[in-house]
Amino acid sequence: MHPDGIAPETSAPGFAKQIIGLYSSVLGDGAAYLAAIAALSVMLTTLLAALDIGARHIATTWQQTIGKGGEEAFNQTYRIAIPLLVASAGLVLFAFTSSFTAMLDLATSAAFVGAPIIALLNHLVVTRCAMPEEGRPSRVIKSLNIVAIAIMTALAIAYFVL
Repeated sequence: MHPDGIAPETSAPGFAKQIIGLYSSVLGDGAAYLAAIAALSVMLTTLLAALDIGARHIATTWQQTIGKGGEEAFNQTYRIAIPLLVASAGLVLFAFTSSFTAMLDLATSAAFVGAPIIALLNHLVVTRCAMPEEGRPSRVIKSLNIVAIAIMTALAIAYFVL
């Protein structure tokens, strides 16, 4: 798109049409249909996985917060969390229907900010006393984790500065 001077569309349908059009012009109509099916499949499965992960996270966090254990309590919270997440995602999509690029900027910014935080939390979980000694990473892996967290933090700062 950039070498040809094509400006990305600001709407999601327009951007998707541009991408499929690129496949069609370079590889033919058959490849464009295949690319469209593959893209739709990837988006739908990613959506389902994100909803499942989010609902499981909410249910587990809620269980630990209120101190209520058991599979039934987890399932009840999970069943409530799924529609809440769908509604939240719908609100975000509705808020950004006029500008797809603004939604992409928000998602990219959130990913750059969230990645080092999640990595740090993960590192703390696997290196603290709650983790059995045989399950903890070696000193080399711990050092690599710290370096990776520092690099992710630097990249997040660079993203916002640039």
